[in-house]
Amino acid sequence: MKPRVLVVDDKQDLAEGVALVLSEITGDVRVAHCAQLAIEQLTQRPADLVFSDVRMPGMDGVSLLSTIQARWPRTRVVLLTAFGTVSAAVDAMKLGAFHYLLKPFDNDELLLIARRAWESLQEKDELARLRGALEHGQSFHGIMARAPRMLAVLETVRKAA
Repeated sequence: MKPRVLVVDDKQDLAEGVALVLSEITGDVRVAHCAQLAIEQLTQRPADLVFSDVRMPGMDGVSLLSTIQARWPRTRVVLLTAFGTVSAAVDAMKLGAFHYLLKPFDNDELLLIARRAWESLQEKDELARLRGALEHGQSFHGIMARAPRMLAVLETVRKAA
């Protein structure tokens, strides 16, 4: 499975450039040129990763981050800015940004952050799946099982115990 990515930037050429670079890790990259359009696109089809400029007309990237965290908490958000400060980066991370990337950035750095964000999301999903398996009786004294036959064996052992 590959990540669904949304790039949000009011500068069309930059948004398209970031999308082109990110297409190296996925074929599902969409572009929105304002935060409101991004929210509309996310409502129709959520993204796994969002790369958003901080300074945009209307709703800025930090407000978009807050909206995404509230409505799509699973989504990883990377903020992009040419006007970064340490305090702004710390504030963004406190709000839930996965990373805060300063423009101009290297394409390899962008891809590295995208891969890390995707791996982080996959690890979170796997942890949730394993916790769900534990809660729904798909384990017995540390023995994990998914195969229907093995689940039946564990159920028999559980009854016998």
